[in-house]
Amino acid sequence: VSLECFERSVQVDPEYADLWAALTDIYNGEYRLGYNPRPGNPLDRALEAGERAIKLAPQNQRAHWRLAHTRFLRGELDALYSEVEKAIQINPEDPNALAGLGTFVCLAGNWEKGLAMAEKAISMDPHPLPWYRTCSYLDKYRKGKYEEALAEALRMDFNRTPVGILLTIAAYGQLGRTEEARPLIRRLLE
Repeated sequence: VSLECFERSVQVDPEYADLWAALTDIYNGEYRLGYNPRPGNPLDRALEAGERAIKLAPQNQRAHWRLAHTRFLRGELDALYSEVEKAIQINPEDPNALAGLGTFVCLAGNWEKGLAMAEKAISMDPHPLPWYRTCSYLDKYRKGKYEEALAEALRMDFNRTPVGILLTIAAYGQLGRTEEARPLIRRLLE
């Protein structure tokens, strides 16, 4: 329903960059989560919407952030890094953007830079959102530091979102602590 609303909205007001940026995000979700299957590639739709948003409002940080996500999902790493830099130049003081963009940078393989971005976001926000620590968790997990990854997940209360629950379960599983993971598995399945 929201996809249809946004698609109708950009037909009504095709010059509204924020709508195009939001549509980019929805198309990225369509690809990532596999919902709303339609003919064609949702990442092509996301790329078109993201580029449209930036053409309309070159200084729109959210548009660059959403297009960075699209570039990440498409595996276009040079373009990803370019969009990340543009988004940060527009507003280097937005912890939400820093943490989100830092996650893409980490997952693209530049762990040092992405972790620094996420840590800066955490230090800037007196009440950082739990997902800001995703890079830190993933870095510990990928290094086989499962106790530290689990501590990170528990400390930041990752258990409030499906992805957070999954990350916590993964750490428990690596540690062989399946009994502690069972309630979370049930919760995830619900």
